[in-house]
Amino acid sequence: MTAQRDATTLAVLYRDARFIAVDKPSGLLTTRGDDGSDSLTDRVRLELAPDAEVVHPLSRLDYEVSGVVLFALDYEATGRAAGARASAKYHREYHAIVSPAPAFDEAEWRWSIGVDPRNPSRRVAAGGREQESAHTVARVMERRSGAAWLELTPMTGRTHQLRVHCAKAGAAVVGDRTYRGARRLTLDDGAVLAVGRVMLHCARVSLGGDIVVSSPWPEDFAALWRALK
Repeated sequence: MTAQRDATTLAVLYRDARFIAVDKPSGLLTTRGDDGSDSLTDRVRLELAPDAEVVHPLSRLDYEVSGVVLFALDYEATGRAAGARASAKYHREYHAIVSPAPAFDEAEWRWSIGVDPRNPSRRVAAGGREQESAHTVARVMERRSGAAWLELTPMTGRTHQLRVHCAKAGAAVVGDRTYRGARRLTLDDGAVLAVGRVMLHCARVSLGGDIVVSSPWPEDFAALWRALK
C-alpha cells in the first residue's frame, strides 16, 4: 500500500540549471521503498523538476535523518558529480547529538562496515558480511549534560556509516534505536527528555567548491540541544 503524502512543502536550498538541493525532513525516505512509499526523490521530480532529464540524489539520507540532499538534474550533472567524488571534491558535513559524551575532542574512525549476518537491514563495524572500508572524521563541538554535539565528516559513503561508527566509538547517536542510541536523556536536575528520532542532520554539502549548500538545524534537533543545559 502506498503511503499517504503529507502537505509539507519542500524547502529549496539551492538551484541552477543542472542541480537542485532541498532540505529533507525527518520521516521521509530519500528514494522510494519496495512498497512504493512516498520519497524525497519522487517529490522533487513531481513538484520541483518535472521536466528534468534525471532526478538523481547524490546522497541518500536515512528515513529519520534530516538535512541537505543535492540532486543532479541531467546526465552531465551526474558525470560532474562522479568526477567530484573521484577527485575527493564532494564533501558532506553532518551534525549529531550523541550520548554519552566522548572523551576525545577529535577522532578518525576507519572501522570497516559490514552487513549484520543476523539482520541484513543493519550494519556492523569491523565485522559482518561483505565488509567495505570506511572512514569518518569526528570532532566534538560542545558538551552538555552528558551529551555532545559532534561534527561528522564521512570520507566514504557506506550505508549507516556515521550511525555505526558513533555506536562503535561508544557515543551512539541519540534516538537511534537500531544502534542502541539513548531514547531518553536525563538532565542534571533529574528532568527526562524523550527523543523521537535519530538526531543526525546533514548540515552542509559542497560539490567542487562551486556549489556549497547549508541547512539549519530543524526545530526538534535545536530544541533538544537547547534543553541540554
